[in-house]
Amino acid sequence: MSEKIRKREDMLDSIFFAISNSTRRKILELLIDKDLYVNEISKNFSSSLPTISNHLKLLAECRLVKKQRESQKIKYSINLKYFEETQIWLETFGKLKLIDYENLEIILEKLEV
Repeated sequence: MSEKIRKREDMLDSIFFAISNSTRRKILELLIDKDLYVNEISKNFSSSLPTISNHLKLLAECRLVKKQRESQKIKYSINLKYFEETQIWLETFGKLKLIDYENLEIILEKLEV
């Protein structure tokens, strides 16, 4: 396996791990609308500020969010580049014909024989 393919697979693994958590998905949803500071993000959750910070750290490590230091605060924004990579990968499944709906009736009739 080439190094490029391995890096892409590692990136996808980290992204899917990150979005497997509902809190992190909600954080990403919040950041779609606008860039936010950690305290603004944490107001939307019952979790503690350190817990939200840990979620943001993980999202930043897998590059789903970017952080920008502004004086004493850090502002977070969504990083669309890595979502595009994931979307490209997911779209490959759209090309697969999992169920042939046009011929479903014929297939079902054959199974009943």
